[in-house]
Amino acid sequence: MKKFCAKAVLFYAAITISFLFSSCGAGNNACAAEKLKTIVDEFSLGGVGSVYTSEDGENKLSDEMLSSIFALGGNVSSFKHVVSCAAFFSRDFAGGEIMIFEMTDVSRTEEIISMCRRRAKKKDGSEVICRGRYVYFICRENSKEIAAFIKKIF
Repeated sequence: MKKFCAKAVLFYAAITISFLFSSCGAGNNACAAEKLKTIVDEFSLGGVGSVYTSEDGENKLSDEMLSSIFALGGNVSSFKHVVSCAAFFSRDFAGGEIMIFEMTDVSRTEEIISMCRRRAKKKDGSEVICRGRYVYFICRENSKEIAAFIKKIF
């Protein structure tokens, strides 16, 4: 019985670890934080703003932050289908923002796309892109360049 329990625990641990590592990797299957890191690195944004993620840590993108960002015309219950999200905010606030939402599946993207489009109407030069189960909101002076980069690599 002890051998069976030990094997079951090891099997469960292996599955849990493989799930954790597969949920945030590189490329098309990367979590929102990894995708945002790629964009921030590519466009050298690290020194001009801060990255917030849905993961626990120093810069946690909390439900309260998301609620205040999308307070006007947004349905925060839409976030129940978000697997991970990450946001870049310029320190001067006029420099813009980039947000990435990883949804549970493609069928859940429309609500977040609608919320991002409502936000984009209030910000000149904004782009909203959907690539698979990922929704990107880009509001920067070089939004079109960043959008082209996203379409190319993700």
